[in-house]
Order: sequence, then C-alpha cells, then structure tokens
Amino acid sequence: MIARIRSNKASKRSTTGIKGVSFHKSRGRFSASIGCQGKKIYLGTFKTLEEAVAARKAAEEKYYKPLIDSFEKKSKDTKKDEQD
Repeated sequence: MIARIRSNKASKRSTTGIKGVSFHKSRGRFSASIGCQGKKIYLGTFKTLEEAVAARKAAEEKYYKPLIDSFEKKSKDTKKDEQD
C-alpha cells in the first residue's frame, strides 16, 4: 500500500494525467479526490487545474504523510532490532 501512496502515476483513464484529479466536460470544472484506508474522500470541484492539484497535494499531506511516517518508523525500528 505504501508503494501505491508514494506513486504519482495517474491511471490510464485519467483525463488530466494527474493522480486524483479529473475534468468533467459537462460541468467544465475539475474535481479532486483521494483514497485512503479503503475510503474515497471527495475534495471538491475547482475552476482551474491548479486549484484542484493544490487541493490534492494538501490532502496527500493530511492523509498520506502520517501513514508514510508511521511505516518508515516501524521499518527503522525493525531494522534496528535485527541489528541488535
């Protein structure tokens, strides 16, 4: 799961090429979302791509960073125990 979180690769179906950001032609707006721990979190719709990307980046900091930090701490602790 951590590898997926760290990956910035958008899906092949992405309309923007940016992970978690899509464009809706009918509305003429961009939407942003993020998936975390089995839930999809809708971040809103935005007039510009830049606004949607900023919302997505902020959500990554809020939702993914604690998970990554926890994983890295556990990995360091495990390596330290193996060395002892």
